[in-house]
Amino acid sequence: MASQQFKVDWNGRQITIQPLSHQGSMVYKCIMQEQILVLTTGVGANGQNFWTFLPPKDAKTAKEIGKLIDDHLSKP
Repeated sequence: MASQQFKVDWNGRQITIQPLSHQGSMVYKCIMQEQILVLTTGVGANGQNFWTFLPPKDAKTAKEIGKLIDDHLSKP
């Protein structure tokens, strides 16, 4: 079951994050003022986890917003 939505600040913009379960994986719907993006994690050839948009887009932005999601989810 997906968690409740939350908000993060990224580059002076507030993003609403809505966790969703999709085909057994967690995805995160990122709602910004002008667009909606979907983030998820993947595993690279080196075995390292990474954040990516669905469909793949700007890797740098995905990494930055993904870190904010990780930080929020790791709060006690």
